[in-house]
Amino acid sequence: MFDLKFELKNLGLNLTSFANEVQLSPNTVSRWARGEVQIPKWVKPFIINYKKS
Repeated sequence: MFDLKFELKNLGLNLTSFANEVQLSPNTVSRWARGEVQIPKWVKPFIINYKKS
């Protein structure tokens, strides 16, 4: 399972800063983190690539 909050914390980001980075509403990212809405498939590769940069 992909833990969005954990992954973002490891990058030094919070939900709001990540939302701003990907130009989405903080509410959208928060719903992903709470499991209310499925996290889109592009998010995990984005975070992996973000770690590399």
